[in-house]
Amino acid sequence: MLKQLLGKLITRPPRHWTETEIRDLIAAGDFDKARNASEALHPDTPDIKQVQMCLKAEIAFRTHDDASAEAFYSQVLKQAPGFSDAHHGLSLLMHSRGEYESAFQHALFASNAAPTESRYLAQLGLCHICLGNFAQAEESLQRALRQAPNDKASWNNLGIALLSKGRNTEARACFINALKLDPEFNQALQNLAQLNTDTAPSVQAGDPSLTDPGDALEDRTSPKGLAIDPTQPPQPWHDEWRRIASVPWGPGSDEVISATETLLLNHADDAELAVLANRLYRRRGDADSGLAVLHAFLIHHPDSAVAHEGMGNALLERPDYPGAERHLKRALELGSRHQDVLQALRSALMKQGRFAEALPIAQECQARWPSDINLALLALAYNHNCDYAEAITCFDELEAKDLVSRLGVKSAYALCLSYTGRVKEALAIFDEQIGLLGNTGQLRLAKAAMHLLTEDFGAGWDGYRHRQLGLSNYRVLPVPEWQGEDLKGKTIVVLAEQGLGDQVMFASCLPDLLARKPARVVLEAISRVAPTLARSFPECEVIGSRQDSKLEWLRDIENVDCFVPLGDLPRHFRRTIDSFPRQPYLKPDSARVRHWRSRLERLGAGPYFGTSWRGGTEPTRSAIRTLSPSLLKPLTCALPSQWVSLQYGDVREELALAQQAGITLTHWSSAIADLDEFAALIAALDGVFTVCNTTVHYAGAVGQKTWVLAPTVPEWRYGLTNRNMPWYPHVQVLRQPKPHDWETLVAQAALCLVDEYRPLLVT
Repeated sequence: MLKQLLGKLITRPPRHWTETEIRDLIAAGDFDKARNASEALHPDTPDIKQVQMCLKAEIAFRTHDDASAEAFYSQVLKQAPGFSDAHHGLSLLMHSRGEYESAFQHALFASNAAPTESRYLAQLGLCHICLGNFAQAEESLQRALRQAPNDKASWNNLGIALLSKGRNTEARACFINALKLDPEFNQALQNLAQLNTDTAPSVQAGDPSLTDPGDALEDRTSPKGLAIDPTQPPQPWHDEWRRIASVPWGPGSDEVISATETLLLNHADDAELAVLANRLYRRRGDADSGLAVLHAFLIHHPDSAVAHEGMGNALLERPDYPGAERHLKRALELGSRHQDVLQALRSALMKQGRFAEALPIAQECQARWPSDINLALLALAYNHNCDYAEAITCFDELEAKDLVSRLGVKSAYALCLSYTGRVKEALAIFDEQIGLLGNTGQLRLAKAAMHLLTEDFGAGWDGYRHRQLGLSNYRVLPVPEWQGEDLKGKTIVVLAEQGLGDQVMFASCLPDLLARKPARVVLEAISRVAPTLARSFPECEVIGSRQDSKLEWLRDIENVDCFVPLGDLPRHFRRTIDSFPRQPYLKPDSARVRHWRSRLERLGAGPYFGTSWRGGTEPTRSAIRTLSPSLLKPLTCALPSQWVSLQYGDVREELALAQQAGITLTHWSSAIADLDEFAALIAALDGVFTVCNTTVHYAGAVGQKTWVLAPTVPEWRYGLTNRNMPWYPHVQVLRQPKPHDWETLVAQAALCLVDEYRPLLVT
């Protein structure tokens, strides 16, 4: 018997460990056990080799063996260049060395790749604090704590971020929460003591967000608290709920959750309780359980407007904006036409970039429930819809009450001023806000755009570095970032970024980079752009990619010395107006140019012109970059000529509108979808008239004579007052005399067309 038992024990399979279990051992400081456990990582673990090395690296880092940690992380990134946990680990290492900018870049990369991973968000928040980006630090740390409410370091760091913004009461609560988790947490003890002696820095509170400046108002317009709705009749469970809700925000006890679940069982048909329970779960970091409560309730009560509203708000915070929109609209269908539902729906639409749909809701809310907050939200809606005059009217009304700063919308006010040409006023506001709020990246980016718009290129490009905060596909490599040093004999990787037009425009800096005599330039580009760039810059190794975070193509690149994002090249090479290119640099396929010229000549007698009329998306100001093609008739009829469409996308309806207006536009879809063909077609034309879109960059880069139909104040690329674009000497900028005045602008373009080409016709 004993022999059999021993045999079973001896042959028992070895213990396997999960990644979470090993991380718990690391957090507890049991490094020897964690080291052994990492060797027994469960074989079903995805990316097991990379995970195993990252665990070993973190153990090495926690035991102050930085050299081994860096070697492990570098080995991981050689195998999987986009492995987010290795980038997170490098951020930890660099932060410990005081290399805060590099630490921030790797933390941003990791959090973009895994936006719900609390460890990455916590590290990103810490890096923001070290760089003085307190508003962004608060956002990242709040997101981290929603995922991991028992993270004492994040509570402490959130307190620091809030303290720096003058929000002392909230900061104190954060330090207390950290100490509840660890009463001997020295950093929180010191911070709380400093706060209690009133020695902490204090600045005016505000929200510098430019992506959605209304975020500061959302807490005031959405019912996210745990208080019982006073408009509802008293219920038997109210007293017990008040006791549950009185527990301070932070890590909660099992007894509180148990009491909540007992209430839910005893009052299973009460929608208000289900909504409050959802908020409690979310506040304590268990959003999934909160959603499960509402989901279960809606299965049995599918026509509950209160529950649909609660689900909409919960999904809005998750964030799941389409899901939130669906439930909020259902609440409205069920008769819940009150302010909170409408404002939540407005927010869901705004977050999806559907500004035109959100505007009527903001107008309705201000009309039915006039208030300063609703007026501010209406101003933001006008701003996003490019109706800057109406937005400024609203902002001016708030400014008269000294509320623009208090409501956290002053940066949006400045943007509106800049887009109406009041650039000096906007710059003064940005400077004021930066002084109050610290080194806020988005404010500095907005200020940089104003400098670039007015051709103050040195200051503009230095501030343009802050664009990385808004790039969801921002990437970084585990090698030094090039800062302008000698490149002779070195290999440099140029990383793609932003859109198609931006990559063509910034590619004008490649000859300057090549003039530095690097041994090797590896240029990443979006696959659609890559063939033309490869032909234009044969000295570069051009790699077409999807511009994603996996960076799989990098595995085949050996001995990289440094990297640079493509959008950073102008910081080195375009600091004055005289440093911009004076000749075309994009080389289309000459055989395809001849092909398209032949196709054009079959249309009839020339000259031959191309046009496009739609630019951008709602978030990139399509409202002022787009006109109906039917308005182009004065241009297309200015002299005998043939016109082709250069417009990307489905243009069937628009071509029909043009035809009804008496405009004939030939559209070759194959020449639009393939950008190498697109370049050849543009080069085969005699001229181009286009709104602000990718067509401008292709036409300018191949050297085609081009006129841009621009709004009164266009994006910074086009300049505020210049006649020609700095990037392309052959591109002339025509500007609307007043906002949305396309008719006058098209008439001006028609005059330019006649002046330029009629002498050729006479000849």
